Amino acid sequence: MLDAIAERNQEQRKLAEQRKLAAKPEVGIFWMYQSKLLIDGTYVDEAETWGDYRNHRGTHEQYWGKLQRSDIMPRDLPYGDVPRGRVVYNTRTRAFTIYADTCIIQQPSMIDKVKEEFHLPSGTPVETDEHYRCLKCSAGIAE
Repeated sequence: MLDAIAERNQEQRKLAEQRKLAAKPEVGIFWMYQSKLLIDGTYVDEAETWGDYRNHRGTHEQYWGKLQRSDIMPRDLPYGDVPRGRVVYNTRTRAFTIYADTCIIQQPSMIDKVKEEFHLPSGTPVETDEHYRCLKCSAGIAE
């Protein structure tokens, strides 16, 4: 009986550790396509250092090409036409920031999904950035 309890406790500890690892914050890139979120992330402690920031090594262009080669995304759709963003971590302030296209920012549920998928604190700020402007935003077309 004691062996069964010890085994169950060990299994519970393993599951708790797996949940803890799964909830590690990440930095990375993302898109919103047809109301779905596409992401490519890296755990913060494994991310590349750029000055005061920890950042995902991959670029939007690289990952988009991979999605197109895998037939996940249309091959004739440029990555910059789709609303996108990036999550970074500032090592000096110890804070995350989400940079996103206005089309994404205007959808609070999508921002919540970004925070959930990257395991970010609920108060993580969201900002616009000239690098993350989809075709609609670049052309000044309102939703």
